[in-house]
Amino acid sequence: MEHNLNVKILKLLNEIAEENGLKNWEIKVKNDSGKCEGFASVIVPVDLICDNEAVLELIVKIAPGEELRKTIPFEKVFEREVFVYKHVLPAFRQLEVNNRVVGDKTFTNYAKCYKTSLENLEEVLIIENLSSEYKLWKKNVPLDDNHIKLVLQNYAKLHALSFVLKNENPALFDTFKSNSEDVYMDIIKKCGTAGIIRNLISRVLKSESVRKDLKTFEKLTKFQSEVIDVMSDLINIQASGDYGVVGHGDNWTNNMLFKYENSNGLNELQDVKFIDWQLSRFGSPVLDLSYFLCTSSGKESLKGLNKLLKVYHSRLTQQLAYFKLDVEQIFPWHTLMEHWKKFSKFGLGMSFLVVNVAVMTEHECPDVERQQNSEDFLKTFEIQSVNDSEYCNRMQYILQHFVDTNLL
Repeated sequence: MEHNLNVKILKLLNEIAEENGLKNWEIKVKNDSGKCEGFASVIVPVDLICDNEAVLELIVKIAPGEELRKTIPFEKVFEREVFVYKHVLPAFRQLEVNNRVVGDKTFTNYAKCYKTSLENLEEVLIIENLSSEYKLWKKNVPLDDNHIKLVLQNYAKLHALSFVLKNENPALFDTFKSNSEDVYMDIIKKCGTAGIIRNLISRVLKSESVRKDLKTFEKLTKFQSEVIDVMSDLINIQASGDYGVVGHGDNWTNNMLFKYENSNGLNELQDVKFIDWQLSRFGSPVLDLSYFLCTSSGKESLKGLNKLLKVYHSRLTQQLAYFKLDVEQIFPWHTLMEHWKKFSKFGLGMSFLVVNVAVMTEHECPDVERQQNSEDFLKTFEIQSVNDSEYCNRMQYILQHFVDTNLL
């Protein structure tokens, strides 16, 4: 689809060019980023060109129009992402500078943000386009353990910074906390997504593997009746007690970009960047961890869950030590385990919705740009994909994990 950039966006691009010393530059709007790469924004890749060479590669994230906002408050998620880019991430970076934490010890796993605007109906973010070096994982394929461990290690780096901020600047920490209440469940309750999640659970209940397993069937039936209340309680800003952090919030593979380096003919995994901070929230670290592990791990990875959580906690221990903090005083292993028992159902609840989208073909995916009616847009999240058997299979082994570990 062709994109005509409005006056506001052109003005912001001009400011970016001037601030980066570009002369005699022009704009090149590139092809669509892909239908399944952004569900709450119109994504427009743009290059700023000098002498026929791309000098700055950018992504313009544009909020959907007025029609889609009749039931979905897209302005809230844009406000959240702008808050993270303008306030949270710079404050975290300053903590590292103040403590002389440098190199690979730092949390730099996000795109540079150049410009933002929250003008009503013209909300926009312009960020660095990472696609020349970083790649999306194929969304319908669970991550392997190497990718999972890399993501967990970098979530540990992110979460550690909240604990450091709480220790060094409690007032700013409280400001971030009060400005990072969950927006996702509010959207779910207001726009009817709660019914979508229950409908998706009904599909799983009808699958042969679940119907044959009476224990799983009964536990899932009970969970279906309380899923929204359970998830709402878990993301309540007070639920995490003294252990809350500002997390990423939307933790599936479509919001991660991976970098590889060719070595001896093999693509070796080097780095990960987290994109799309629109659902960033304050809460238990396990909200991020369970969402990620439930939606993006394979069956064998879930069987080794404790080893994966050890990877996270080991890096958290190391990261806090860079700031002269002791994990035993901040977030010890036994507390992580207690939080997993309490908060991991959030990841289970999210998986019914997210895994369904993950297995969709490109043609089936929700499309914020082409579907101008909000009700039609929401309905696409619960369509039964041609890959429905894959969906039911993945949900079955996720459920099995929760039943076997007495978490459901």
